[in-house]
Amino acid sequence: MKIIWDINDFCNMKCKYCGAVEYKKSNNRLSTDEMKEVINSLEGLADEVELFGGEPFLISDAVGILEYISIKGLSISITTNGQEDLEILNTICDKNVKLKNLSVSLDGIADVNDIVRGVGTYAKAQRFLERALELKRQGKITANVGISAVLTTVNAKTIGTQLSKWIEQSVDFVIISPVAEIGRAKEAKELVPNAKQLLDIYEDIGVNIAGRKWENKIYLDMKYPMLGEYLDAKFGTKFPIEKQTCEAVSDILYVSSDGKLKPCREFSDVIADLKHENVYDKIQGLELFIKHQKNHVIKKNCDCIYAENCNICCLSVDDSKSELCMEVERRYNISNLQNRLEFELTEKCCRIQDEKTDYYAIQYFYPNERVEYEKIGFDILSSVSKRKKNAHEIAKETGVDATLIFRFLIQSYSKGHVYRTEVC
Repeated sequence: MKIIWDINDFCNMKCKYCGAVEYKKSNNRLSTDEMKEVINSLEGLADEVELFGGEPFLISDAVGILEYISIKGLSISITTNGQEDLEILNTICDKNVKLKNLSVSLDGIADVNDIVRGVGTYAKAQRFLERALELKRQGKITANVGISAVLTTVNAKTIGTQLSKWIEQSVDFVIISPVAEIGRAKEAKELVPNAKQLLDIYEDIGVNIAGRKWENKIYLDMKYPMLGEYLDAKFGTKFPIEKQTCEAVSDILYVSSDGKLKPCREFSDVIADLKHENVYDKIQGLELFIKHQKNHVIKKNCDCIYAENCNICCLSVDDSKSELCMEVERRYNISNLQNRLEFELTEKCCRIQDEKTDYYAIQYFYPNERVEYEKIGFDILSSVSKRKKNAHEIAKETGVDATLIFRFLIQSYSKGHVYRTEVC
């Protein structure tokens, strides 16, 4: 279980698009003792705490709190704006802090970053990042060190090429998220890309990372499986094409800056005040949320094949197709790609048939991996086990619709189960 904790709601920056102010309820600041009470309540419930703010390093006795979390057996991930004195990194090294991930917020080069995050903030954040990476090279920090970037109209034309420059600094990851129209972004709508602009950005990212050895270090926050399929098909990226699931309660719980435990950041009902209540005494609140989660049904007004696999938030009432997905459909020329792309199985496989269910399984010779398919999936993969073929060739052999075959193979490609070759 991971705990998402907005450990404070104050910051030493005023980013033009800041969404954190949307959740700011008060100026009350937890004392060191109150923060320890929250941590005590989490012991045995979670194995990781991910700290956000505000700015996490601005809490009183920041390193002491990080050390206390570690003593309780919890690993720590932190997202910081990197404006703090570098000495805090040295102090972390001297303490018994189980730092798993350290993410520094940057939106591009200085001229781009400082437009939205404030003049001079790039230089400080870059120094903080460089120092963290130096300490990692020295073996004093074992955490993954990376960058969190927000997509806006300001960095739209530069973020794609910026990725390789960040990777050259030896960062472990780059997380890219589109700006959400919440908080200050409500008043700075010019920073929010429309669907066309956003897809242009994603395509530029696809062009710049496809086939690069470091592609798996780039994490693109996109909630629509259709978008992943489109980018993987058109550019050869390997973004996951997966069913979206609500992780609240099953994998994640949220703690607000005043110590209130909730299923997630957006859910208003408070389960427990961790400053003086034990979560185990309030477990009924979790059960009520799970019931709400299971019973929440949205009538889908979307004809996409992924309609049942996205928009899964139990608080959502918008059942229409997103503007971004509609833009993807306008650009996604599947029939053309069916002729241009050929696929081939990456590894030998064996066939296992369950006589009772007529269910077939493919056992790939990858360490600890077993991938199961129904007969139609097995037939498609068997067709490309000996030589490269396009979707139309496979359709003639299997009698399955070529478009269905193509989309299945793109999903398989994103998982590394088939090779993809573009024929000119």
